[in-house]
Amino acid sequence: MLWAKMVGKEGKVFTLDVENFPKVYEGLPEEKVIIRIEGNSHSLKVIKRTKREVGLVDFLFIDGDHTFKGVKTDFHIYSRFVKPGGYIAFHDIVDMTCYNETYGVHKFWEDIKDKYQHWEFIDDKDEKFPINYMGIGVIRWHPAKQ
Repeated sequence: MLWAKMVGKEGKVFTLDVENFPKVYEGLPEEKVIIRIEGNSHSLKVIKRTKREVGLVDFLFIDGDHTFKGVKTDFHIYSRFVKPGGYIAFHDIVDMTCYNETYGVHKFWEDIKDKYQHWEFIDDKDEKFPINYMGIGVIRWHPAKQ
């Protein structure tokens, strides 16, 4: 719900989830445009549907398979649907390889963040979770800087 509020009344948000859309999108005011697509984000069928149904958006939140290749692929495919001056956010930008050796969002984030105006939102350490808790990184999108 936060993302839809962030883009304003005329904003457009789309979600692409493998299955079972989150209930957090229910109950949004009618002026919000929420486009929901189900499937694998790397599937040609899903990419074509996204191109056909979505157009350009103000905000893209990437929270995919968390591998370096996966987040990089999602970024290169779906950034073309973001308006210049819009925002692209990445979930789990903190190094989590101690819990999952295939994890790579943090590497991709380090590779791209300095190419754009960017912000990082990282929680303090928690006694139950011994590292900074995952974090969100946001860039201001400018296609020419790819």
